[in-house]
Amino acid sequence: WRVGYSAVAYFRRFFVSTSVLVQDPRLIMLASILLAGKCEDSFIFMKDVLGIYNKYSEEDILSAEVVLIQSLHFDLKVYHSKNCLSAFISDFKKYIKSIQSQEKAQTNELDEKYSTLAVEWLQQAEKVSINLQVTNAILCHRPFIISLCAIKVTESTEWPRSVTTYLNYRFGESVGAEIFHEIRKIHRNYLLPQNSSTENLESITECMKKLRMSQKWNRSKESSF
Repeated sequence: WRVGYSAVAYFRRFFVSTSVLVQDPRLIMLASILLAGKCEDSFIFMKDVLGIYNKYSEEDILSAEVVLIQSLHFDLKVYHSKNCLSAFISDFKKYIKSIQSQEKAQTNELDEKYSTLAVEWLQQAEKVSINLQVTNAILCHRPFIISLCAIKVTESTEWPRSVTTYLNYRFGESVGAEIFHEIRKIHRNYLLPQNSSTENLESITECMKKLRMSQKWNRSKESSF
């Protein structure tokens, strides 16, 4: 799954700064898949890439891969929101167990119930995470925030505490409120049907500028040592 997620990230990052009138999206899509396979240590044969869309030659795809890498400024590391889902849900369960121990509740039956809920929750959250991964949310928001959004959207009322309460417990009320605000923003811009086509390109471009400035600062800091 990491190959698909990384390919989407490369594809979207590329077309933030490049027009579809300059580069063919189909060719960049193939180059993104090929590059993602290499970066995620899941090698993909060129014949398999050509099998997706056979209108291009091997040389075309390799040339597009070079253009793609240069456009990404050789920053090929992708942090996946899916990695955080199971960790957050597991931590949420520990948070609930700590509350149970304080309230001296009967834990055996509740543990079995919450384990079942957690498995179902993770499955539902993964579906939302996949939907977000193919949107521009991955350009504007940190991966762990996207994970928390997927968890918040799919939370069950059967839990004795809400995700909002958990955020305040884990991050503090001030930071928890900021995270919750960002979660609502993701939900409004990328998950609600009426807003699915109104993503703000200026906001995405500004995020990418900040990312590139941060990368330049890090490189200059490393060279100073």
